[in-house]
Amino acid sequence: MLPSAFQLLMSNRWGTGMTRSESFTMSAALFIALAVGLFDPCPASATEVLNNDERTTPTIAILGSAAAGKEDPSYQRFAKAWLARSSGCSSHHLAYLSGPEIQAQLDADFSRQLRQLSSDPRSIFVAPTAAFAESALPLLGPASLVFATYADPVAHGLLEPSGARHRHVTGVSLNDQLSLLRLTLLMEAFPRIKAIGVVADDSWAGEQFKELETAFRKQHPKVRLELLTANKASDLDAVFRKAASPSIGALYYPPSAIAYFEEATLIARTVALRKPAMHSTQGEVQRGALMAYSQDTSFVFDALADLVLRICRGEPAETIPVERPRRFVLSIRAQYDLGGAKIAPAVVSRADLVVP
Repeated sequence: MLPSAFQLLMSNRWGTGMTRSESFTMSAALFIALAVGLFDPCPASATEVLNNDERTTPTIAILGSAAAGKEDPSYQRFAKAWLARSSGCSSHHLAYLSGPEIQAQLDADFSRQLRQLSSDPRSIFVAPTAAFAESALPLLGPASLVFATYADPVAHGLLEPSGARHRHVTGVSLNDQLSLLRLTLLMEAFPRIKAIGVVADDSWAGEQFKELETAFRKQHPKVRLELLTANKASDLDAVFRKAASPSIGALYYPPSAIAYFEEATLIARTVALRKPAMHSTQGEVQRGALMAYSQDTSFVFDALADLVLRICRGEPAETIPVERPRRFVLSIRAQYDLGGAKIAPAVVSRADLVVP
């Protein structure tokens, strides 16, 4: 998960089959809370303030933008996963450090808190998005960082292009590379399609559309991809006027910010078109979409906790392989009005999940 501010906030949907880009900035209104909620994972929990100069217990600090950990689903899910493993690392306690997700918005006090924790090489930061990881990285010092991101960790400077890591960094990469496979499944499900409208925002399109179009054309030279750009809700009327054209036979929604923020609207308006559509998350199908091919992200918080445990036990973070999804899910909605069209039975038979 996680899938930036856009995150999504993705972190609160990890484990439900959702995916998204993390390239969008959060609201500048996020308030830095210097009094953070801490609790010891042992049965006798304790509370501690991060700026206590007498602190001697090493910290696992989860970065978030909520006022307190109890209000942040990512913190709660990580804490639950950690409690199941904490007996293997009783020396550390959990902390929730709240502040802006975007580095440019970092407050001096928040930076001081990060530096204070990172000066202890035993400290471990857990960043649930690429933006939080980028914010912490320059202040990391000798501490370790464990990230989870839907964005490309190389593009965001978390990993070196060569795969080498010179910092104390590891994590979970959910970088979505499934667009070509999704479009191939859409063509197999509806082989008479001649053009597919790809609905995405400028950020996703700028990074991925041309490459996707080139790869898709090699496989389907007679089928056209048409980019339908929407960066905000007010752009969707124009998008769906184009999507209603008889020349566009189906739609594809890659994991971008517009697909996340306007999910309900996109699903409803696509249903009204009565055209096939491929989405990027299992959750979208559960909430009314026709079909999706997605990464199974239910492992994310367990994986984060496992990585933290390995570091806590003494493994250097940079020697621990980055975790990636191992399971993928084809989801199909059985009851969906396509004006007489049907999904090819061979594709339905391959579905991992059929929603009634």
